Amino acid sequence: MDLGYLINILLRRKWLLLSVMLVSSIATFFFIDRLPETFKAKAVVSTGIIDYKGVSLQLDNPFIQQFQIESSFNSLIEKMKSRNSIKLLSDTLLIHDLQERMKGDIGKPFRTPSEEEYAMSDSDLGNVVLKLKASYTDSQLNTKPLPSFNNQLAEAYGYDFESLWKKLEIKRIGETDYLSVEFESESPGLSYFVISAFLEKFFKMHEKDLSEKEDK
Repeated sequence: MDLGYLINILLRRKWLLLSVMLVSSIATFFFIDRLPETFKAKAVVSTGIIDYKGVSLQLDNPFIQQFQIESSFNSLIEKMKSRNSIKLLSDTLLIHDLQERMKGDIGKPFRTPSEEEYAMSDSDLGNVVLKLKASYTDSQLNTKPLPSFNNQLAEAYGYDFESLWKKLEIKRIGETDYLSVEFESESPGLSYFVISAFLEKFFKMHEKDLSEKEDK
């Protein structure tokens, strides 16, 4: 096809082409503008796996060594996203928001479910907080099941296992010793709190497990 003929056709249709581009741009801007804002918090964690602090590696066999490294990272990530780890985070978030609700107008909970569905007195809120805090004791950690009411409350706040697990992204950074831990939510304060609380609670639990293994 003659190039000049093609250019003439495009020139004759230029307003049609420009109008399509303009409509597409406006529609894209309108769609993006209506999307809710999201905020992501990220932490980079040194695992101590590659520098041989966290696992005993067979240095004389590179294939076994690589398998051990990958297995150690996978095991750590699976443990971090386990129900026990997410439960600690869920309880921490519930305690924070319930305590903030007890402060009344000066409180700043990250989320507040429908008052019609979960209207509770300060006494009820205090009892729930005490029960949640009790789950942190050494004798109950990792063994005490979450009460049915607390499960429903966690779902109302969006702090249940499924909701948190989907938003919590944990992955190894390339071939390095580091893990990237990210959480995305509608609030910058909530995203930061989740990352900080999750790592604090998880590593306390992880160190306790490692100490028990070393003692045995």
